[in-house]
Amino acid sequence: MFKKIFKKKEIEIETSDVIQEEEKEEEKEIEPRYNRNIFFVHIPKTAGTSFRKSAEVEFGFENTFFDYGEKVTDTSELIKNLVYKENDFYKLKQCFKEHNNVFLSGHISVGKYMHIFNTLDVITFVREPISQVVSHFTHFKTRHNYKKSIEEFIEEKRFQNIQSKYLAAKPLELFGFIGLTEEYDESIKIINHYFNTDIKLLKTNINKQSNTFKESLDDKIIERIKELNKEDIKLYKKAKELFENHKNCLEKGEPYTYKYIQSKTPELTRGIAFQRDNNKEVTIKIENNTSNIKAKSFRPGMVQHNLPRDGFVGFEYKINNIKK
Repeated sequence: MFKKIFKKKEIEIETSDVIQEEEKEEEKEIEPRYNRNIFFVHIPKTAGTSFRKSAEVEFGFENTFFDYGEKVTDTSELIKNLVYKENDFYKLKQCFKEHNNVFLSGHISVGKYMHIFNTLDVITFVREPISQVVSHFTHFKTRHNYKKSIEEFIEEKRFQNIQSKYLAAKPLELFGFIGLTEEYDESIKIINHYFNTDIKLLKTNINKQSNTFKESLDDKIIERIKELNKEDIKLYKKAKELFENHKNCLEKGEPYTYKYIQSKTPELTRGIAFQRDNNKEVTIKIENNTSNIKAKSFRPGMVQHNLPRDGFVGFEYKINNIKK
């Protein structure tokens, strides 16, 4: 058991009201993190291969598992047997518990495995959408013998909003961490801090042609990529905001508070708030209101996310009860 001093932290939630954590400097006891399970959603052309290979070294071959499809040789035998043959996710979860230090990765949507991992253990990398699309195109040209032009490539729906498709089943605010390809070194630093790991900086599968090719593209093609990938552009903007919040908290030595607004009407706001490696409820207060609110209500509709405190992380407040 060890202790860490946390500084004051203000939480702003996307609503017209500002919610703040109770302003106290106090000692909080934190359990050391021996369980380092990670579910990494590997979105194509987002530096995922570099991270995956580094993580495999850190976790060890015996604790590293991959799912890149039933017929793909990279997919682990355990996954092929329990997922594709037996469709037994409960047995897979029990196997992972026995390992206790598991790294699972693959070109799979977050919804496939998120229910057998704690929400704080689900991570991914995202990339500026235009760069991701262009890199994906050059990858298909060089690795998959893709014969069509960039103009034809971007019109195919399977190549549009890929990042959003991979992450659609989970609110971005509830990921343990979302790294940025453009901030790869800093992302690794944050991941190592959160998981008590020593994942090395390794950059592989880098497509040097994509940057040069991107710079040569006509403005009309760039605009068409933006038009066809609006969801990914929106997602990336939000991911950058979350990344900066993580980074700022780490630099200031403050705990990161995860917060997510589930619903908001003119009368009632409902949300979730919790902290990493701290099992106490988050105490919050609302501007112009003298009373505090604790995020300790159960959220049965969120059980698939495996939230901390067994799901007792919810809060709500009525707008008309706030004193002016």
